[in-house]
Amino acid sequence: MPSGTLLYTADGYMSVHMAGEDRPRFGTRTAAEGDPPHKVAAASTYVGYCGEYEWLGDRVVHRVTVSFFPDYVGTELVREAELDGDRLTLRAYPPSVRATRPTPVLVWRRVPTTRPGRAPDDTGHSV
Repeated sequence: MPSGTLLYTADGYMSVHMAGEDRPRFGTRTAAEGDPPHKVAAASTYVGYCGEYEWLGDRVVHRVTVSFFPDYVGTELVREAELDGDRLTLRAYPPSVRATRPTPVLVWRRVPTTRPGRAPDDTGHSV
């Protein structure tokens, strides 16, 4: 199962990093020293971008300013969003009528505050 972190800040910024499971290590000190097959494998199992976000009813818009995939920069990624307690479900929006692959669905779970020095909000989660 992939793993990752999705952050939304109170002042309107977001960042997401997702990686596939069991990614092989390069065995080098830096990514630049990796051989082409390792680089291709790493790139095909990683997504990362950041920018501003805006909630619009049942959707969230990610306005991408930096991305591992250069073609995302300057785009708006719209996701259907459903918040249920500590779970946030995001779906690509709108699903393409001509899609040949299933619409991606990501389920995120809010992480409770466990680190000392973090101020919890009224639900006990860090803000």
